Amino acid sequence: MIEEKLSQEDLWLYEVIRHPALCGEFLRNLDAHPKDEEWVYAPYQNEIICDFDYYVSICCARTVGKTVALTDILIWILINRVFWGDYIVYTVPNKVHLDPVWDNLVRMFRSNSLLMNYLQRGKGINSSDHNIKLLNNMSLDCRIAGTAGSGASVVGMHTPFEIVDEAGFYPWGTWIELQPTLNTWQKGFRRIVSGVPTGLRENNVLYFSDQIDKEFSLHRVSAHRNPRYSDDDEERNLVRYGGEDSEDYIHHVLGHHGTATFSVFDRSLMLIKQYPVFKIKLNGLDIDDISDYYLHLTALPAIEAKYDYIMMGVDLGYTEPTAIHVMYAKDGHMYWHARIQLTKVSYPIQKQLINFIDDKFGRFDIIGVDAGGPGKPVVQDLLEAEEFLHKDYDKRLIPVEFASNMVLGIDSEGEEIKTKLRPFSVSLAQEYSNSHKLVYSSTDMEFVTELERMTYTKTPKGDVVYKTLTLRGGAKGEDHHTAALLCMLVAHYTLRDQTIYKPNTKRLAGVSWGSV
Repeated sequence: MIEEKLSQEDLWLYEVIRHPALCGEFLRNLDAHPKDEEWVYAPYQNEIICDFDYYVSICCARTVGKTVALTDILIWILINRVFWGDYIVYTVPNKVHLDPVWDNLVRMFRSNSLLMNYLQRGKGINSSDHNIKLLNNMSLDCRIAGTAGSGASVVGMHTPFEIVDEAGFYPWGTWIELQPTLNTWQKGFRRIVSGVPTGLRENNVLYFSDQIDKEFSLHRVSAHRNPRYSDDDEERNLVRYGGEDSEDYIHHVLGHHGTATFSVFDRSLMLIKQYPVFKIKLNGLDIDDISDYYLHLTALPAIEAKYDYIMMGVDLGYTEPTAIHVMYAKDGHMYWHARIQLTKVSYPIQKQLINFIDDKFGRFDIIGVDAGGPGKPVVQDLLEAEEFLHKDYDKRLIPVEFASNMVLGIDSEGEEIKTKLRPFSVSLAQEYSNSHKLVYSSTDMEFVTELERMTYTKTPKGDVVYKTLTLRGGAKGEDHHTAALLCMLVAHYTLRDQTIYKPNTKRLAGVSWGSV
């Protein structure tokens, strides 16, 4: 007697699992509560999931369901053994970009009543190496490009399927190394590039795939196409991003590249050497007595290298952290010795800490301090208060107000040549970085990454606007340590460079009062 091996319902399930869009919807509704709303993809999600072109570009706004679509594409390929015996790859710039998709995958495979059968009990998911191995001989390998952008994380990799996510921040060097890793000779190979635009153009992976490379099929999605995007969401975003004409709104809600944005610092042009940089972070909410601050700062070692002179840059803040850079100069190059961060430390205590650090390192030759806003009283006290007069700060400390103008010299008509201080300070940092006067440390790539996130745009009037992006593309990234460096460079230029390069002028005539 011939028995039926598969029922009609089994065949229906088989056809549902084979379909990339139906599969995802089925899995997401499988264990749902009866009262829960049925999960249905938005039309653009169906288009993304069912796009089998060799090269696919997804340029979209935030909160459009990109993470869900990418997660379900990976799951569909894995459980259907589309590339049987091969591994597939999901790669992102940093770990913070990996977490959303990785957490979704782990949750689905560990809790979904169907997907959990694809894993050996207690095995299959390696959260330290970020890979998933299924019982059907399929595996997913997640690769983090890293901030260095050397491509080391993808060299030697060979796979028929790749997703490059958060491509607006993906290092260009790693992207170049990624090109030969795709097995284009395998049937059905595919590379998906996705992300939210940042405004960056040059050497930007997302802009390249969306606007330049004609091989990519294009998916451009704004938040307004999301059926779950409400009027309240729109009102909230208009307030949050500063109106519909702001670059943040254009990037995060409309999903457009917006006004051209350019990177200020290029890691490939920096001189990076291996030497120690000591880092201390102190929070005023955890420390009650100023002696405890002194105890922590005393732990900073002395500068062992022989130097020509020493410098300090300070960007003052309270809720926004204060950043202090201790640096030294040797043979025409500048090096970091320490970076100190103070959070929620009162300004009177900060004043004393700056003075303590100055004493600890034997008096800095050059000090640049942010004197804008709340920092002004601190600077005034250091320069004028009786308790500090013996320190001669007036000869070593330069107050830096980035909103002011700086006098560069005198023209032929005797008029002062002025420039806006902030663009000038950034140009100094660029010049010193590109000429290798600034020597960055391989032990402090966190600061190098902060510099790399600094961008600029030009207004219709030609004014330059600087902003530091967050890791996820927002315009309010932390730039306190960048500002501390700029303060030091302005002070260095004022006390050293400007003095060295100032032309000698002769006084043509003078007037004096005398008795007749």
